[in-house]
Amino acid sequence: MPLRDDFALYLDGDRLLPSKLALKRIGHWVLGKDLKELPKPAPQNFEVTEDPKEKKGSLHQSGLTHPALGRITGYVEVFQDPIDSGKSTEIERSNGFFVYVRGRLINSDDAGFGINRNLLRHGTFSRFRMVVYIDRLDEELRSSRESVREGPLHNTAQNTLHGAFNYARLALEKHQAEVSGGEQMASRVAGSPGSLTRRPIVGLVKAAIEGKSHPKYIAYPKTLGPKKGKISWRV
Repeated sequence: MPLRDDFALYLDGDRLLPSKLALKRIGHWVLGKDLKELPKPAPQNFEVTEDPKEKKGSLHQSGLTHPALGRITGYVEVFQDPIDSGKSTEIERSNGFFVYVRGRLINSDDAGFGINRNLLRHGTFSRFRMVVYIDRLDEELRSSRESVREGPLHNTAQNTLHGAFNYARLALEKHQAEVSGGEQMASRVAGSPGSLTRRPIVGLVKAAIEGKSHPKYIAYPKTLGPKKGKISWRV
């Protein structure tokens, strides 16, 4: 199942939770509570605000308010491993920006919210989620209610989201710098397609056991030899 706050699936009355919820998060930051300042290109004139009408602990209790964009609420999170793969991608995406206007997701088909994807580092974007509520964008919605007209307000929203992404990127880079080389390599291999990692390694080991190759940096049982018939390999 995809990670989406307004997507729910029930079986015999019990809600089924996405398996991606079990993945390790590097960080989870609520706007206005944990994340009070956003890096550039986000505007620097946001004000931290609290809504006394919201229940304590509510996602919308804390927020950031901008003169043009109004009050925005939500959260940013980044995972240790990519969340943009698996069977759930056939249903809905799990990563990227999820922009809600008056409770409705307006960019279901645009994970980058129109931001140049060259500016959104893929290694971070595949691990990144931002759920944000910007009701002021209601004034700029097109008739389809699923896209926003380009203009100053739209640009301000994009810069805000881009700043939040940069915050997550820096947090991910800091985490990866603290991880040992071996753990980092293991994490990258685990998060990469088998066609790029495991299959080539298995092919090399197979060739080594059959005496067709002599790898220097891979340890393998050298007492084994090809038996009669065909050797079966599973990846």
